[in-house]
Amino acid sequence: MNLKIYGSSACPFSHRVLWAAQEKGLPFEYIDMPVEDTKPEWFKKEVNPRGTIPVLKVGDQVVLESSIILEYLEEAYPNIGVSFYPRDPIIRSQVRFFVDTFSQFAPTCICLLKNTDPTKKECLQKAVVDKLRPVVALLMLYYNRGPYFLGEQFSMAEISSIPFLERLSLTMSTWHNFDIFAADPTGRLKIWFKASTSREAYQKTTKSPEFYLEMCAKMCKMKTACDY
Repeated sequence: MNLKIYGSSACPFSHRVLWAAQEKGLPFEYIDMPVEDTKPEWFKKEVNPRGTIPVLKVGDQVVLESSIILEYLEEAYPNIGVSFYPRDPIIRSQVRFFVDTFSQFAPTCICLLKNTDPTKKECLQKAVVDKLRPVVALLMLYYNRGPYFLGEQFSMAEISSIPFLERLSLTMSTWHNFDIFAADPTGRLKIWFKASTSREAYQKTTKSPEFYLEMCAKMCKMKTACDY
């Protein structure tokens, strides 16, 4: 296999692809792209006309969009490294529903992060908590079996969500003095987060809090940082 990943260490969409490749134990070349609204012309011409990251290059072919790349890695290498989905189709659907639910939570956090109006702060924080509740409710489904969404089994639920939660929790706490983990009275969110970020593959792909704070400040001012 000849795999190349084009991404940015600051970008959560890129991070989840890098993490997935590490969990699979796949050999790959990583090309770190600058955090800019406009990508270099060579990138648009030779790699991705859209100019977005991440991109997975498989030989001469390219796979675009992080969620599609994650599905490709699981389908192309189902028996290598960690499997991201259980065999049971019902439980698979639960994983996908969780990913969808978390994807509705994250944009609310970004609205809070970008807010500069003090009069809206309380309302936006309440909106974050409201969107967090269904995420925690789903995390409680298999709570008695282990720390991950599916209990003992690591899955796409973590791969798709944790890189975002790491950046969102850090920036909301630092910039707005808002502790997202304290907003969950069950403590389930923090257990899930700690178990996921403690994994060896995650540790190989994450960066320091200082790095994320600097890069997230830059990304918040951009129109399109990654594949969103």
